[in-house]
Amino acid sequence: MRWTLAETARRQGIGTPERLASLARLDPVEVRALWEGRARIVRVATLDALCLALGVGVGALLVHDPALVLRLSLTERR
Repeated sequence: MRWTLAETARRQGIGTPERLASLARLDPVEVRALWEGRARIVRVATLDALCLALGVGVGALLVHDPALVLRLSLTERR
């Protein structure tokens, strides 16, 4: 899966992870990790808050990326 949080937020007129964190009432460090695609684990409550703040469903925040799955699989074998 690949995060599309930053793209989704920008389409909603939210240009920074700090602004999104404020709107969603979440920790800015956690939102920045999601925004930059570095987070590998996310709480359901966090997804809920982000979806509410952005007015979207969870499907707008994540996209299946087969190439990423392959890269991660190859990396884990090393």
